Amino acid sequence: MKRLQVCLALLLGLLLGACNTSSSQPPPTTQPTTPPVTTPPVTIPPVVTPAPVAGSSWQTAIALSYNTASSKTTFSGSPTWYKIDGKKDDLLEISVRTQSQYPDSTMDSQAALYPPIVNQFTAPVAGNDDYTKEGADFGSKFRYTLTADSSYYLQVTSFYQSAGKPDTGTNNVYDVIVKKIVPATLTLVVPNK
Repeated sequence: MKRLQVCLALLLGLLLGACNTSSSQPPPTTQPTTPPVTTPPVTIPPVVTPAPVAGSSWQTAIALSYNTASSKTTFSGSPTWYKIDGKKDDLLEISVRTQSQYPDSTMDSQAALYPPIVNQFTAPVAGNDDYTKEGADFGSKFRYTLTADSSYYLQVTSFYQSAGKPDTGTNNVYDVIVKKIVPATLTLVVPNK
């Protein structure tokens, strides 16, 4: 019975966190604690995605306004894309001006107009290489009547680049102008009899 009392007292002492027994058992020992290992925080640098270059694709095309020339551009060796917003049945005259605007330009431009939906399978709806055959101006010029109220995309490149040859001369300069052609109206006057 005495032993039962000692066991109950020991159990009660353990439960209460104190052991008051007169038994010959030594009190339980505690293990020394080691300080926790700390790892310095790891800083992950943010992923920096370069901003797309304006005009480097149809998604980043440079907006053009009617009757206002684009800024003077030096051909960089890659096509430049422009966006033209228009209405169905607008007749546009699109000019890539090289030697006619910049006499020292060495640019031999090619221009292609793409419809509102562009992907790798889309063919141009209009375009031009050299609009003068005399060899004095290697600019591009053509007319096209829009078929929808939408944005169309103009790609300007170099004849040499499109043929797979490098073309990054410092005098490869041009600008682009889009004119809306308004058909001439004829007024017929019928005299009174």
